[in-house]
Amino acid sequence: MAQDRLDDATKVLATYHGEGSPSHPMVQLQLKEMTSQVGINDSDKRWWDYRELVNTHSARRRLICVVGMGVFGQVSGNSLSSYYLPAMLDNAGIRDEKRVLLLNAINPVICFFGACLGARLTDRIGRRPLLLYSLLFCIGCFAIMTGTSKLSTTDPTNSASANTTVAFIYLFGIVFSFGWTPLQSMYIAETLPTSTRAKGTAVGNFSSSVASTIIAYSSGPAFEHIHYYFYVVFIFWDLFEFTIIYFYFPETKERTLEELAEVFEAPNPVKKSLEKRTATTVLNTLHLRNVGEKDVV
Repeated sequence: MAQDRLDDATKVLATYHGEGSPSHPMVQLQLKEMTSQVGINDSDKRWWDYRELVNTHSARRRLICVVGMGVFGQVSGNSLSSYYLPAMLDNAGIRDEKRVLLLNAINPVICFFGACLGARLTDRIGRRPLLLYSLLFCIGCFAIMTGTSKLSTTDPTNSASANTTVAFIYLFGIVFSFGWTPLQSMYIAETLPTSTRAKGTAVGNFSSSVASTIIAYSSGPAFEHIHYYFYVVFIFWDLFEFTIIYFYFPETKERTLEELAEVFEAPNPVKKSLEKRTATTVLNTLHLRNVGEKDVV
C-alpha cells in the first residue's frame, strides 16, 4: 500500500484473510482501513523528516510510549541482575566463588523461560496489566531484598536471609522477563503508525541504548558507595514508571493499527483504549459514521 501496489496488497490479503477471494468482506474491510491510513507520500519516504513524531497531539502521545518503553525497559532494575549479580550476591553475604558462578549461570536460564511464558500469554492478559503488575511485583522484590541484604550484612551467619535474597533476585528476573521482555519491542511497534514506525523504533532503540549506558556505568559506583541501599532507588523509580504507564500508556491488545489511530487521537487515549470495541470502532477507522441504516463519509 505504501508503494502504491494495491493489486499486490489485495492478493496477499485474499490469500491469508479471504480464502483466496479478493471480494471477501474481510479483505475489502482491511483494504479500506489501510487505504485510509497508509499513503505513498508519507514522511517515511523522506529519511531526514522526523517532524511527524512530534507535530500532533497523537504523535506526541505515541512518542511518550516509545521513549518510555525504551528507557523503562533498561532502568527498572533488570540491569542489576544481568550485569551486577555478583555484587548483589556480595551484598547478600554470598562470596563463595563456585556458588556465585552457579547462581550467575542459572539466572539467565530461568529468565528465558519467564520471557517465553510471557510472550505466550501477552495476547491473553493484555499489555497494560503485564507492565503494571510486573512493576508492582518488582517493587516488592526490591523492598524485600533491601531488608534481607541488610540482615545478611549485619549477621554473616544468617543463611536464611542470604537464601531469601537469592530467591527474590530470581523471582525479580522471572517476573520482569515475563512482563517486560516480550513487550519492549512489540509495544513500540504497536503504538506507531506505518509512516513513522521505522523512525520511531530508531528513537526507541536510541533512548534504550542511552539509558542502558547510563545505568551500566552508574551502578558500579552506586553499589560501592551505598551498597544494598541502591535498591531503594529502584523502588521509587519503579513507582514513577508505574505512574507514567498508568496515565499515559494505552492498551493495544486486539486492536488494529487503524483502530489505535483512533485511540491516540482521543483526548484521553488510555480511557479510550479501555472502552469495549464495537462496530462503531471499525466504522471510525474508515472515517464513516452511522446515520439510520446508512453509512456516510
